[in-house]
Amino acid sequence: MALALLPPSLVVEAFDNLYDSVLESSSTTFKLLEPLFTYFENQWIKTIEIKRWNAYGIQMRTNNNCEGLEYQIAFKYFYCSYTCRLS
Repeated sequence: MALALLPPSLVVEAFDNLYDSVLESSSTTFKLLEPLFTYFENQWIKTIEIKRWNAYGIQMRTNNNCEGLEYQIAFKYFYCSYTCRLS
């Protein structure tokens, strides 16, 4: 689920809409996905504040901040080296 990428104010509504869509799709699909919805609701929506696991608006594009920092440094270094040689 990509709920962590939505604005925090829309997460519960989107979860409910997704749940309803799956519920209306077919009973087989719903039976397969019901444990996932139950787990996600009990663990991530009811237990932990949404703003603690929500990633909306975060500029870091990796789940490892060290990798993201290394990428930014390398990009700036190589970009500057390359563009300086062109001028």
